[in-house]
Amino acid sequence: MLGLFDYPQIIKKPMDLGTVKKKMASKKYKSIHLCAQDVRLVWNNCMTYNADGSEFYVLAQELSKKWEDKYQKLTKDFQVSTNKTAAAPKPSSTPSSSSKGSAPSSSSLPQSQQSQQQPSSQQLQSQQQQQQQQLQVVSLEEKKTFARNLYKISKEELGKILVELDVKSPSALIKNHAEDEVEINVDNIKADVFYEIVKYVESCMTSSGGTSSKKKKSKSSSKKQKT
Repeated sequence: MLGLFDYPQIIKKPMDLGTVKKKMASKKYKSIHLCAQDVRLVWNNCMTYNADGSEFYVLAQELSKKWEDKYQKLTKDFQVSTNKTAAAPKPSSTPSSSSKGSAPSSSSLPQSQQSQQQPSSQQLQSQQQQQQQQLQVVSLEEKKTFARNLYKISKEELGKILVELDVKSPSALIKNHAEDEVEINVDNIKADVFYEIVKYVESCMTSSGGTSSKKKKSKSSSKKQKT
């Protein structure tokens, strides 16, 4: 479609961020490491196909570095091992009940203590959702649409968005205290916060659209009564 006829010969395993996003939404990734592999594949494919030093090559390098920094921070915050091949410790073949100083196994603990040690399914699901939201990559088209839609909402609604950003993603706000102005840097909005605000903007546009249509109907009905 883009005239890249030699792309299939050079890139044996194509991947793009749109596909990664769809796979995350449909929960096809069994672990965070499999998702990370696909994201890295996007950057590697771009640098493989484009010449070293070209605009796209440099862009892929920069995005790869930024993503790796966020990925490392994410795995550290949620205490996720970055070594996907790390094997779990094997239990000893002979039980040593007389050994001193060893931690008790989960089977020897009362059931109430086991439930405290092991996170519930709801906690695991919540952690997984947070990890997926952090790994989401906002596309350029989504950012453009969001910026355009900000002009379609009221000042009060825009003020609520600024308050939310100031709390949840303060780095996205550029404050000019001298002129009492605030600018929104869409590139600095966290992915999960971005999609949360997008839903709010869409709801504002839907409600305002319904209000305007009612006004138009009332105006047309009043005209008919006059005639």
